[in-house]
Amino acid sequence: MAQHCRRKGMGHCLCPHSLQAVRSLGFRATPLDLVLFTNTAALPCWERHGFQTVSPLPAAFCHQRLGSFDALVMAHRLVEGAKP
Repeated sequence: MAQHCRRKGMGHCLCPHSLQAVRSLGFRATPLDLVLFTNTAALPCWERHGFQTVSPLPAAFCHQRLGSFDALVMAHRLVEGAKP
């Protein structure tokens, strides 16, 4: 995301809308397939909205200048009893 778009609450606003949309489609859980450890703004946002870490992915992303970064697979249970 562009720097000028950060810290404006867009993720906080979009997340509940997205969760409601996938619930209405019948999904029981929804994943975030690749959340970089370096994305310090997104991780707390996803956790606040109920996403949990399913699996770490060591060295999942390689930046041209900065090298390798670990990532997480995260998921949200949309209905009680569903596995993330």
